[in-house]
Amino acid sequence: MRSSLPITVPDRLEATLAFDRVPGLGARAYAALVRTYGDEREALGEDPVRLGRVPELSAIDWSVFDVGSALEGARREIEEARRAGVALLPLWDEAYPEALKAIHDPPAVLRVIGRLPAVTTAPAVAIVGSRKATRYGSKTARGLAAALGTCGCVIVSGLARGIDTAAHEGALDAGAVTWAVLGGGVLEVYPQENLGLAERIVAAGGALISERALRAPATPQSFPMRNRLISALASAVVVAEAGAKSGALNTVDSALEQGRDVYAVPGNIDSPASEGTNRLIRQGARPVVSAAELVRDLGLGEKLVQARPSLIAAAPPEDETMLRVYTEAREGASLDEIAERTGLGAPSVARALSLLTVRGLLRELPGKRYEEKIS
Repeated sequence: MRSSLPITVPDRLEATLAFDRVPGLGARAYAALVRTYGDEREALGEDPVRLGRVPELSAIDWSVFDVGSALEGARREIEEARRAGVALLPLWDEAYPEALKAIHDPPAVLRVIGRLPAVTTAPAVAIVGSRKATRYGSKTARGLAAALGTCGCVIVSGLARGIDTAAHEGALDAGAVTWAVLGGGVLEVYPQENLGLAERIVAAGGALISERALRAPATPQSFPMRNRLISALASAVVVAEAGAKSGALNTVDSALEQGRDVYAVPGNIDSPASEGTNRLIRQGARPVVSAAELVRDLGLGEKLVQARPSLIAAAPPEDETMLRVYTEAREGASLDEIAERTGLGAPSVARALSLLTVRGLLRELPGKRYEEKIS
């Protein structure tokens, strides 16, 4: 370890960012460094030979690590972040998200534009999928995101083309918060055509998140690492559409490793665009057959009821039948079953079902059954 620049005593953030610039020092190696030394400032002054004796750090060539240059780069990043309104959250900071601290390879530093609470009471669901989304995939992702957003969910995705874009847009349609985890730096939004979407996400109370340096370009190697953060920030992962080799399947691997629930949207068995999701279902992922069922399966049904517009706004004030019928029908029921449960006459139930269907609150299923219409 050598220095070509005068070294002043760094604060801990500077030391953390200096190590974050070491080639080959990934999240797991950084975790080992912290376990060994406790404080990055202590490690900065360590002899490179001793650093190399830590098993997880032995593959790194510490002899070329220039402490002075690394600290100078760290200070430049801190200043640029300050000017650009980017929060730098090191792993040891109280503001660092608890969900990421719990995984075995948390990033040393997160760069965040917008709001990313350390602990959130709102459920978070990741919606991911192919960049080459079909019309079916995009419509489904957008509808699911809107449905979950209506229930107060945070929607997590990766800001990529295709399914990710549709998921973020669906959340914004519902007035919900959405977090975008980037493969590159937060000041190098990729793809460029989603720069406007990124700005909308932040303006709506969401966040852009990355573990990479502020202006690091997105690379093929960075996306699998990005995907583990998407799944870690969510309690469940929904794959809306994915081909056999879709990168979204990496998110599923991370989700399973992290103990997250995995859902997949079934697609046409003849469509290559759905080969990956259909295979996930065969392997045990929970199939998403409707937005209403997904909402109920995640335990959010009551939140949806509270979020729906008034059911009797366009009906006569004395007509409380609408609300009673909606309450019984929203989880799936026939006209006769609703009449029996409510004690209402079949003609009254039929009228209410018709009005609720026209208003887009229920949908009719085969066999004259009804359920909640969310997307």
